[in-house]
Amino acid sequence: EEDTKEQGGSGEGENLFRESLELPRIVCWGDSLTESSDEETAYPDVLRRLSGAEVDNYGVSADTSFMVAARAGYVGIYTNDFTIPAEKEPVRVYLRTEGGNSISLLRHGDGGVNPCYIAGVRGRLSRSGGGYYFTRSESGDKIAVEDGSRLITAGMARTNSDDVLVIFTGTNDSPDRHSISEVIKYQRGILEFTGCEKYVVIGMTCRRVMPDIEKVNEILAGEYGEHFLDVRQFMLNGGLEYEGLAATARDRADMAKGEIPSSLRIDYVHGNKYFYDIIANMLYEKLGYLGYLPGTSVYSSYKESEEQ
Repeated sequence: EEDTKEQGGSGEGENLFRESLELPRIVCWGDSLTESSDEETAYPDVLRRLSGAEVDNYGVSADTSFMVAARAGYVGIYTNDFTIPAEKEPVRVYLRTEGGNSISLLRHGDGGVNPCYIAGVRGRLSRSGGGYYFTRSESGDKIAVEDGSRLITAGMARTNSDDVLVIFTGTNDSPDRHSISEVIKYQRGILEFTGCEKYVVIGMTCRRVMPDIEKVNEILAGEYGEHFLDVRQFMLNGGLEYEGLAATARDRADMAKGEIPSSLRIDYVHGNKYFYDIIANMLYEKLGYLGYLPGTSVYSSYKESEEQ
């Protein structure tokens, strides 16, 4: 049977058309549902191929919405007073948030932290034995860093208000209808700090982590309107068919419980290549729908089925 699924970027004519466009940079902030292990499978990897745009992946496993907001700049990270040596050698640095609380970076990945800046000096932050070390990129003058100097991450330094942001956070917060406001606070904080007005917020997917997931996604939809992307409903109602997969008995049992079918997952939270292909294609179409990128079929089809 011929595969009729559109991949958003096939055809020599369309490739030439895309090359003539000034495509925006797309920045994807998130946790392990965004992080890429192979530069091929994660939804930002697929989106990069579909769109032809520059796509930065700032996903880090196990990060809460607070931690993602810290890497993005909304939650300030500050240093103690210390001296950056003239030479390129690591020096111990202590990090804290504005309220004086400790902060945990680089435990499971970089996600847009490096290269970073302290007191205007470019370098790399590393973690060893539970402590943090800063190593400047180029030799120069010795710098006395004042207490309360701000760490500027690569994500902060690189992000421009013209970028398109994709925010997929909250799974590690396990929110319900009462606590989802905390996730929204940090999502909105990222948008406020970056000044980006072009954005998409991806909804929650795992009911096992969030038994209240329908209400949680309903609140997110109300908060973000057309900027919200509900990938879960599509996966439950048409994801297997879209990927050309026949539903197994286990899939049917999953869907009856409101869980993403097992054929789209590698465990109870994380998806497989089909899961991320669906997200990337829906996102590609959503970005087109919002006027950020040229787009075509899957999101339009979803909207039509939703309105029937």
